[in-house]
Amino acid sequence: MPIGKRFKLEISTLAASEVHRNGKLVLVTIPAGDIITVADSSGEKMVTVLWKGRTLAMFVADLERRATEVSPKTADRPQREKLL
Repeated sequence: MPIGKRFKLEISTLAASEVHRNGKLVLVTIPAGDIITVADSSGEKMVTVLWKGRTLAMFVADLERRATEVSPKTADRPQREKLL
């Protein structure tokens, strides 16, 4: 998974925070419609993503099944323009 690619989640998806509480992994639900950016792809099964200033780990399979790639122009366009 190439670093810097952006994806829009079509289905709400769980991701794991790299911050642990009491030795346990913290899970975060990223809502459908939100855009994430691939930050690191060190393995075949997991990918590190950026979402709202947070660094999270997701399964590559979840990203492939539940998200669509977003072109940089589409992701950067203001919401108002998308409605026109």
